Amino acid sequence: MHVATPSFPTPNEVLARNLRRIREARRLSQSELAGMLRAVGLRQWVGPTVAQVEGMTRKVSIDELFALSLLLRAPVVDLFADVSKHVRIAPDLLPVGSAFLRAESEEQIDRWRRWLDRALETTFSTRFMAFRFEAEEARLAEEAAARFGTTSADVKKTAARRWSRTFREERERRLAKGDAEGDLRVRRGHVTRELMTELEDVYARRRKRSGSRREES
Repeated sequence: MHVATPSFPTPNEVLARNLRRIREARRLSQSELAGMLRAVGLRQWVGPTVAQVEGMTRKVSIDELFALSLLLRAPVVDLFADVSKHVRIAPDLLPVGSAFLRAESEEQIDRWRRWLDRALETTFSTRFMAFRFEAEEARLAEEAAARFGTTSADVKKTAARRWSRTFREERERRLAKGDAEGDLRVRRGHVTRELMTELEDVYARRRKRSGSRREES
């Protein structure tokens, strides 16, 4: 006997709708969002990739889910908001064709969301911080590259030669060694400007040497 499968949304369908909603609320184009994802290491993301996810023709990995949460400044649970009381999962798991999560009330849905929020925060906090650090690293390199007329890759190499660590790592090291009093954001800004000045000196010396070689030739 054939059992008809009700037409309930899948988690991927819910994610697709929320991704589009949140992206548009942030006034980001699909290409702009893809560029932000590439900046934190997800090189395979291009403009059409966002369209594929929003069009439900491409699934999202856990790594990508956390990157989207970070870059869109939206908790992961918000990407699954407004889930209906029935969500279709594992369509090939049961002989009848589908398995269903069934909520008897809005309170049950809220409990699922709270559980998901806690589970994700606990299980993936390290991964989330890694994405956060990568995004900050990329932002600092891009700012320095624009200031010194070079590339982000060159800034990263120059920082590694200058301090034997990345720009962000050196900034955090100096913050840890310095006076802990005062507003952290102000202190971080001060150290960032200090490091930019040091890199500026490095690039100035490099330009001077390059100019001298041209004169000699």
